[in-house]
Amino acid sequence: MYQWIENNNDIVIPDVSINCNIRDRKNVSFTGTPRFVMEVLSNATEDYDRTEKMEIYRRAGVSEYWLVDWRKKQVEIYLCDGKDDGTTYSYLYKTVTEENKEELQIVMFPNFKIEFDELFKF
Repeated sequence: MYQWIENNNDIVIPDVSINCNIRDRKNVSFTGTPRFVMEVLSNATEDYDRTEKMEIYRRAGVSEYWLVDWRKKQVEIYLCDGKDDGTTYSYLYKTVTEENKEELQIVMFPNFKIEFDELFKF
């Protein structure tokens, strides 16, 4: 299991992350900011994933954040962007369901493909 240490030393353990800089790796921890994070929602973690964790990722500059809801069989894709004043904000870029499943794509890594049906296969 990998854990990522956020700027103020809060330990955050994402369900899935893509970290591009191998120099940020120290044993099983990453000290740098991941470019992509995916969290799988559950009854126990949904509120935390949608609020506090999303805010931690936004402050740290995670470019893309997915919330995967296996109960609804949907993926919410959030992107982080910057304003002219230097602050950042997250916004819902797209919600992918069975109806538009061909649109499932990691925005930051367009050559890396995740199949909707494989993501929800269990």
